[in-house]
Amino acid sequence: MTMRLLDPTNVELRSESDVVAVIKQVTGDVDPPQIGIGDDAALVKVGDTWLVLTLDTMVDGVHFVLDRESSWRDVGWKLAASNISDLAAMGALPMHALVGLTINLNALSSDIADLYGGIQEALTTFGGLVVGGDTVVSKEVSISMTMVGTGVDPSTVCRLDSARAGDSIAISGTVGDSRGGLEALNDGAIPAGPSVRYLTRRHLRPTPRTDLCQEMIANGIRCATDVSDGLVKDLEKVCVASGLVASIEINAVPLSPELRQAFPDRALEFALSGGEDYELLITGDRCNIAAINESVGAEPSNPFTIIGEMSEPSASRESTSEAKMVHLRSSDSHTAIPDLMNSGWDHWSGPYSNTA
Repeated sequence: MTMRLLDPTNVELRSESDVVAVIKQVTGDVDPPQIGIGDDAALVKVGDTWLVLTLDTMVDGVHFVLDRESSWRDVGWKLAASNISDLAAMGALPMHALVGLTINLNALSSDIADLYGGIQEALTTFGGLVVGGDTVVSKEVSISMTMVGTGVDPSTVCRLDSARAGDSIAISGTVGDSRGGLEALNDGAIPAGPSVRYLTRRHLRPTPRTDLCQEMIANGIRCATDVSDGLVKDLEKVCVASGLVASIEINAVPLSPELRQAFPDRALEFALSGGEDYELLITGDRCNIAAINESVGAEPSNPFTIIGEMSEPSASRESTSEAKMVHLRSSDSHTAIPDLMNSGWDHWSGPYSNTA
């Protein structure tokens, strides 16, 4: 289950992991216990201080569609939230941010004010401060953010390769809501009732789980990621990094009442393959997960729901592809297991790839 070795001078890119493989072959990796390319964020030491660094980019027409789906203010919020979520997945809290803005000549001063207003609103809510950045004029609109976090060290930081056989798999909150919101925004025929309004807000204004990241660290969780590309897709990354396979009980995956009501026939599919929920996906001892739920004490349901377990791959599966590393099962014979081959978000297999 190692990453595919590629020739950086002549390669056909088939997935995001292929791109990461080329970059790592060219740049090498940082010296342990620092964490470099391939995880949710990087862990580096500056003097006596350990910092967590992350960067996200959002492009008009790929990650959002201005005016039709998103406002400038929503884009600003979501950009900040996605960065903060990466930090939370490592157990870190947000500190400073740099924003790179590529805009076209049609942009108005009010657009920029709204964009940064959304960023500032998210940072005021979850923490962090914009301290600089860059602006460029181009035909395309894209916004990137680099964020610095703190509050972890090598002995406590969460990373993808720290899952262990026998670990329980748990997810915070509910998943699939953002995909439901996106579907509603793209389909004008769906009535805009309370459930749809809830789902669209979950898509446009996601909530990074900074409320759980420190409890996660304090209760011994050492493997985590956030659900940005889809539950199954992000769990595959944990499997690859840890050399394990995962099994999910699909009837245990937490679904919101709003998603069930708006999309009764597709709710489970959205939960397993939809992205941008920015919930935390963790593995660890069942007792440690229970301790987090007890310490947070959220009602009416626990912050984390156990949905499966990690295990060693069988000899016959050692060379399996990423898509086969997460196995779905159902304890209810009436629940069909969705076909999720090539599920989740990947730029190199999505609608903007250059392959048919």
